[in-house]
Amino acid sequence: MLDQIINFSFVLDVTQVGDVFTFISKIENMTFNESLEFLAERANIKLPENKNYDDPQTKLKEKMFSIYSDSTIFYHERLYKPFAKIAQDYVRKRKLNSATLEQFKIGYSGESNELYNFLHNKGYSDKDIEMTELCVKGKDGKYYDFFRKRLMFPIMNVSGKVMAFGARKLEEDGNPRNPKYLNSRDNLIFKKRENLFALNFAKKEDIKSLILVEGNMDVISLHLRGIRTAVASLGTAFTPEQAKLIRKYTDKVILSYDADSAGQKAILAANEILEKARNRS
Repeated sequence: MLDQIINFSFVLDVTQVGDVFTFISKIENMTFNESLEFLAERANIKLPENKNYDDPQTKLKEKMFSIYSDSTIFYHERLYKPFAKIAQDYVRKRKLNSATLEQFKIGYSGESNELYNFLHNKGYSDKDIEMTELCVKGKDGKYYDFFRKRLMFPIMNVSGKVMAFGARKLEEDGNPRNPKYLNSRDNLIFKKRENLFALNFAKKEDIKSLILVEGNMDVISLHLRGIRTAVASLGTAFTPEQAKLIRKYTDKVILSYDADSAGQKAILAANEILEKARNRS
């Protein structure tokens, strides 16, 4: 591993962002209602169930979060079924213990249409399901699961809500159109360029630095060894938006990518982005 430490700092003028709810909304990239729930949880206050104050877009986001939450439970439970042996063998090979599987809610996606049938039976409409892009409509008019026969890694926002999935293919099929790693497509609640895998866990630690690695399993492997401030980008090269996100939590980043030429090139590119973020502070 070739590691490099990047130092940078930033200043946020609180007087320019308004009240505490607006401040949390901006710094945590949340809607107003999400920031309200976030602060209520921190203060151990139960909010009333009535949500008539919600605007249409917020209601739509909440529906999507609900679908992703139910899908996470569905995938996670299927990891322990007899037909998921290929996934069980993989997590055993990677020495992932039960606590880690539970913490990251790792799961397994099986044959086509299983998730669609589950969500449909839960009462979600085809329109609701399709907007998450967890299921896609085929030319025959039927819906098919986007993820099939893959190990599933829920991607959570900073408040711990699942907003997307990363998925790893478990058997080689020789199909170049079926990549080894596949992430959810961008949607209303998820933008690859603006988020980092496992930041919701890292932010709970006493952050002196964040460790930026290449993939989900790199993060999880470090967590297994007690290093809980590791994060990873999501199927894209490191972006300026991700550098801006990191700045909210620490002024120090450790880059830990593969030592091959591709890894070293990625380190140089990430270093340049972080330097620009520091200079804009």
